Amino acid sequence: MNKPNTYPLRGKVLTGLILIFIAFAVFWAMGGVPTLNPTSIDWIFNNDNRLGPYWENDKYFMIDYDFPQHYLGWDYFRHTPLWQFPLGLNPDCGMELSSSIIYTDSMPLAAFFFRCFDALLPEHFQYFGGWIFACYILQAVFAYILARFFTQRRLPCLLMATFFVLTPVFLWRTQCQASLSNHWVILMALWFYLRPKFARIGWVLLFAAASMLSIYFLPMLGGLLLADVIRRGIDDRSSLRVTLPTFVASPLAALLVLYVIGAFVISNESMRTSAFVGHRTNLLAPFDPDFLWSETLVNIQNNFTFYEGFAYLGSGIIVLLAGALLLWGIAKKSNTLNDCYAEHLTKTHARVLSIFAVIFLINALSNRIAIGEFEFLEFDVGFLSFYTECFRASGRMFWVTTYCLYLGIFALLVRSLKTAPLICILTGALIFQCWDMQKVFLFFYGMNDGQKYVSTMKDPSWQSLGKRYSKLRVVFPSGYGTSTWKDLAIFANTQHMSINSFYLARWDKTQKNIEDKKLWEILNGKRSYDADTLYIFTHNNPKIWEVGCKRASSSDMAREIDGYKVIAPGMNDVTTATQNSF
Repeated sequence: MNKPNTYPLRGKVLTGLILIFIAFAVFWAMGGVPTLNPTSIDWIFNNDNRLGPYWENDKYFMIDYDFPQHYLGWDYFRHTPLWQFPLGLNPDCGMELSSSIIYTDSMPLAAFFFRCFDALLPEHFQYFGGWIFACYILQAVFAYILARFFTQRRLPCLLMATFFVLTPVFLWRTQCQASLSNHWVILMALWFYLRPKFARIGWVLLFAAASMLSIYFLPMLGGLLLADVIRRGIDDRSSLRVTLPTFVASPLAALLVLYVIGAFVISNESMRTSAFVGHRTNLLAPFDPDFLWSETLVNIQNNFTFYEGFAYLGSGIIVLLAGALLLWGIAKKSNTLNDCYAEHLTKTHARVLSIFAVIFLINALSNRIAIGEFEFLEFDVGFLSFYTECFRASGRMFWVTTYCLYLGIFALLVRSLKTAPLICILTGALIFQCWDMQKVFLFFYGMNDGQKYVSTMKDPSWQSLGKRYSKLRVVFPSGYGTSTWKDLAIFANTQHMSINSFYLARWDKTQKNIEDKKLWEILNGKRSYDADTLYIFTHNNPKIWEVGCKRASSSDMAREIDGYKVIAPGMNDVTTATQNSF
C-alpha cells in the first residue's frame, strides 16, 4: 500500500542524479576533474594565465588567477593555533600587514572546517577543487528549484537548470577565484524571494555563510532581502512584523561572523580602495563574448579595464531573450498566455525583482556609465563613497541582474508555449550555446594537465637558508600580486617561514607604512639586520640594493641567487665554520 508514495521519492532521486550528472559533465568539460585530488597542488601554481581578457601573439591570456593566494593562505592558516581570537588570524601570512584568512579569499567556511582535522590531513592538502565541484552541483540544484516555480515538467526544468550551470559569469569564476564561484548563494536568495513562506532563519543563516565565503555576496543578499521584505509588505502589510526583524538580524549576523573571523583586524581606512570605476561593467557587456566565449558573436569591448565587468549572457540565452519577447507578445495579443505553476506568484514579484535587477545593473555600471567606449553619464556617488570604496569590483553586482534575466526569460517562455514546443526551443538553444562555447571548453580542458610546477628558486642554497631563518622580509613589502610574490610565498610557506609580503585582498596600510619605516631605518644605518630574518630585495631601484649591501656586515651574506637579491645575516660565519669543520 506504500507503493504510490515510492514514485515521487524515486523521481526526486532520479532528478538529483541527473542534476549531479549535468554538473559533473560541465565540470569535466571545464577541465575540473584533476582538481578533485585533494593532495594535488601543482595545478594551483601552474595556471597563472587564466583570468583576462587580452590577446597577445595569437594566444589568449587571462590574468589575476588567485588560486595560489587561496591555497597558500589556507596552508599558512592550518598551522595557526586552533584557538585564537579572532579565529581567522593568519599572522605568518603577511606579518605586519595584519592578515586574516578572509583576505586571502580562502573561504573561511571551508578553512575552519578542515582546520579542525589538520592532524589527519596530508602535508599537501587542498579543498578548492572539491568545493568548486560542489558549487556546480548546488548551482544546478537551486536552478532546478527555481525553474519549478514556472512548470512542474521535469525535462524543461532540467534544461533550464543546465543553462544556469553554463552561465559564463559563473564558469569564468570557477576557473580563477574559488570564493567567487559560490553563485548558488544568489540562486538560494532568489528562491527565498519566490517561495510563498518567508525564510526567517534561512536569510540569517545565508548571510552568515556568505560572510565566510566572500563579502561580495553580502550586498547582493542585502538587496534581495530588501526586495523580499518590500514585496511581502506590498502583498500583506502585517508581514512586516516578521520580515523587518529578519532584515535587521541578517546583516548583524554577518557583521558578527566577520568580526569573529578577523575581518576587522585592519583599519576601516584600509578596507577602502579607489578602483570602483576601473572594475565596472558596460551596457554592451551582456552581449560581449570577449575573445573566448562565442564562435558567432564578435568581441565588442577591447578596453581591458572592464574585465571585472564581464557579463556575457551566453549565445543561447540571447537567442531565447529575443524569442521570449516575441512569443510572449504574440501569446498576449492572442490571449493564449499560460499560468505559471506557482499560483502565489503575482505581478508584484516580477515588478519588485525587476526594479532591484535594474538597481544592481546601475551599481555594476558604476558612476561612469558607458556603452562600448562611449561614456555618456557621470555622477558623484556622494554619501555612498564608503560602500563603493569597500566593494570596488562593481561589475560583479551584475551577477544578480544576470540571474534575474534568466528567470524572466524562462518565465516568459513557459507562459507563451506549450510543453512540447518549450522543450524543443530550450533544447535547440542549449545545443547552440554548447557549440558556440566550444573554445571555452577546449581552452580550459587542458589547463590542469598534471604538469609539475617548477619554481624560479632552484638553487640548492635556498634549502639551507630556509632552515636557518624563521622570517622572510621583502624589501619593500606589498599586498599586491607582484611578479615575484608567488615563488617567494611558496618558498616561505614550504620552509615554515613567516613572510611580510603577500598577495592580499586587503591589508593594513598603516602597518605597511610602519614596516617600510623599519626597513628604511636599516638602509639608513639606524638599525641592523635581524638575525632571524632573511631579506630579499625586489625593489626596481638598483640603488636600494647597493645601499642594502653596504649596510651588511662582514658576517652577512649579500649575493644574488636565481635572480633574487639576498641578504642573509650571519650566513658568512656559518659558511666559514662549516668549511673549517672539514
